[in-house]
Amino acid sequence: MAQEEDAAELVFGEDLDGDVDEDGTCCLSNAEVAIIMDQAKQEAISKSTELSHVFMQTDDYVSRFSGTKDPVSNSASVEALREALFHFRKERAEGEVAKLHSFEIACLANLAPESVEETHALIPSIAGKFREDEVTEILEIVDQNINAALG
Repeated sequence: MAQEEDAAELVFGEDLDGDVDEDGTCCLSNAEVAIIMDQAKQEAISKSTELSHVFMQTDDYVSRFSGTKDPVSNSASVEALREALFHFRKERAEGEVAKLHSFEIACLANLAPESVEETHALIPSIAGKFREDEVTEILEIVDQNINAALG
């Protein structure tokens, strides 16, 4: 019997089982998708290809909810946020290392929670991995990069 998916427990289907696949596949934030879609849009324009209605609706959505005024112009900040969160690690006494899953990184970038309590409510998997002071560090990283992107 197939295991039921549960984002709160970071249980996903085979596509996200290993967090980041060998080919770099992972969850993306709306801003990252907006950047990719802008590249596809530019390519379509240069080839005089018509873009579908669904493409344009999706592009509008990810641009509107990207957390930045212009994700394409602020792509360095978008990339810096992913890198900072991807490399955020906390060692535990048992020799394990607590790190953020790509789903949690995308949620943090998309939702930009402002408090530990809000983070725990919106992204419950973080509560089980990180102490409150560590979540505060994560929120400072998000805040710094989002403020830089809002410029």
